[in-house]
Amino acid sequence: GEDMEKYIERVEDMRRQLVNMNAAIRDDEMVNIFLQSVVDSHRNVVRMFNRNNAGGAAPNLVTIVNVLLGEAEADKACAVVVTYIEEVENAIKVISQCPAPQNPKNKFKKRRKR
Repeated sequence: GEDMEKYIERVEDMRRQLVNMNAAIRDDEMVNIFLQSVVDSHRNVVRMFNRNNAGGAAPNLVTIVNVLLGEAEADKACAVVVTYIEEVENAIKVISQCPAPQNPKNKFKKRRKR
């Protein structure tokens, strides 16, 4: 999937291009575009704004963009933790498959006091 920040930049670039062609898109339409485009990947964000929007003021574009960027950062942080845990688990598997070195008993002889 595309990085959320790049995706938002790409959509905003298209919006600017449309403005240059005298086909401006209002902020409330942009909110709908963003929410509809992330419904599969960020269902919880879409639900949150749909619930808040029931009978209340519509969320503004800045809020939507900030929440999506925040969610993307949180997802990245979780992915880093998962990767680290997977690396540790793989290292444990490798170590557990290596035979333990045998300690011969005579290697550590006790010295008798005379």
